[in-house]
Amino acid sequence: MVEDQSLSKKELRELLKTHNPSLVSYRKVQRKSLIGIIVGVPGMAVMGSEIGRWSGGGTPNWTAVAIGGLGTGVGLLLNKNKKHKLREIVRKFNLKKK
Repeated sequence: MVEDQSLSKKELRELLKTHNPSLVSYRKVQRKSLIGIIVGVPGMAVMGSEIGRWSGGGTPNWTAVAIGGLGTGVGLLLNKNKKHKLREIVRKFNLKKK
């Protein structure tokens, strides 16, 4: 919410272009989130396929499970508190306007 109005991501980005510190913070949060997704999703896939192999009676590659778990953990860590951080950016932007 910006000034009691709900905005899409594109509208929010356009609005934040008027206040450079807010835009820099917004881009930092978005970049961190994207890196988290790029690392986390393949990690989950590797871990899930190996655990699926194990539950089907096969022999999993436990090293792949560990690497997948590590990737998943890093992805979750990078996306931690994203919503809170975005709210903080919008709050600071709104305070700047007053």
